[in-house]
Amino acid sequence: GYGYELVRESIDGRARLVRQDKLLGSGHAVQCAERVLKGYDTVVVLYCDTPLLRASTLEALVERRCATGADCVLLSAELDRPTGYGRIIRAADGTVERIVEENDATADQKRIREINVGSYVFDGPKLFAALKRVRCNPLKKEYYLTDAVGILASEGRVEAVVSSDPEEILGANSRTELLTLQAVCRRRLVGMHAENGVIFRDPDSVVLDADVRIGEGTTV
Repeated sequence: GYGYELVRESIDGRARLVRQDKLLGSGHAVQCAERVLKGYDTVVVLYCDTPLLRASTLEALVERRCATGADCVLLSAELDRPTGYGRIIRAADGTVERIVEENDATADQKRIREINVGSYVFDGPKLFAALKRVRCNPLKKEYYLTDAVGILASEGRVEAVVSSDPEEILGANSRTELLTLQAVCRRRLVGMHAENGVIFRDPDSVVLDADVRIGEGTTV
């Protein structure tokens, strides 16, 4: 819903878009896509503010669900300052019991350092069945996708894979954070080319587009 025209322009026919006419939260947003996702056994859901996620990380989540048969496998991370993120509540056997959003967390829960990144691999039919049972949050007047995770955990199995790369889960929610992400992307690109035999005299001054090709042995 929000910024739909900008999203459509950016996608430019590379994906099928579904519009959320009323902004009623993440759970409602996913539910809007049910009609185009029927028949899919596996559904991957990503939040839009973590652009540094690697394809290999998403592949690992999919492989974990295929190997374990879990109803949901999600990506988590351990942060020294987890303020603002939903906290992962684990059961005694290490599986995920539920996710508690910051606004709803108790003082003890806010001390938990493991947070929800917002990258999920679901059993498709079970996801949409659970979403139909999610109730509107009384504080924010929204339907949380994380509540569907809790429903699946109470009746089946939900697992969390902890990210080994703290930069991968960085969000872009301000101009300052966007600068940080741009610096990480630049460093990744320079490193990739360096591994392929390119010499950089001053890596911090280099600006590269992702599709640039540089021959082995080139000095920049």
